[in-house]
Amino acid sequence: MSRILVTGAAGFIGSHLVDRLLEEGHAVVGLDCFTDYYSRDTKQQNLNRAFSYGSFRFLEGDLLRLDLDEIIGDVDKVAHLAGEPGVRDSWGERFSTYLERNVHTTQRLLEAASRVEQFVFASSSSVYGPDNGGPWPRTTRRPASPYGLSKLAAEEL
Repeated sequence: MSRILVTGAAGFIGSHLVDRLLEEGHAVVGLDCFTDYYSRDTKQQNLNRAFSYGSFRFLEGDLLRLDLDEIIGDVDKVAHLAGEPGVRDSWGERFSTYLERNVHTTQRLLEAASRVEQFVFASSSSVYGPDNGGPWPRTTRRPASPYGLSKLAAEEL
């Protein structure tokens, strides 16, 4: 049984991953900072099943401010799903938010997680740019938004 940290645990994908890992018998540390992009009530409801497991521990906090060495010290694996979503909102003054929540948090987490067995990062199709209607080679990445660029930068880290 592994101990797995899931960042973005209260999101749609994160909460489903948490539920699946718990069903498979893993111990899970879920972490989320409840940004205002999605409703807090919805995100809390996403975690309802997880809280029924004794092997689930939840931490609320910002990856930029938490003591990640302490959190990572308790886990074997990391699934990093946290980030700031939204292509349209990434333009203009909010770009700094995307840099913080997609790039800086990933860098901090990677540095703290250097000893874990496995690190999984969830990126975005936005790193590939506009859909031209056909197959897109994985090696061709041309983000057309600051959001896509921030996810690509996190991939490169």
